[in-house]
Amino acid sequence: KLISELVHLFSNENDLILDPFMGSGTVGVVCIGENRRFIGMENAADSFSVAERRIRESQTQLALDLKN
Repeated sequence: KLISELVHLFSNENDLILDPFMGSGTVGVVCIGENRRFIGMENAADSFSVAERRIRESQTQLALDLKN
């Protein structure tokens, strides 16, 4: 919830947000929900895999929500 509030307060729709320490991808997931573009970087392969899965699931869910 905190990240969502920060993204909403400090950026506008369609802004590009950079997360150079992506971890599990929370900022990316929030950006999808808040209609922001996102670039994330992570050098730990296991964390990157988790972030990639979470972001992909968020994109899929958004597409399903828009379809209905």
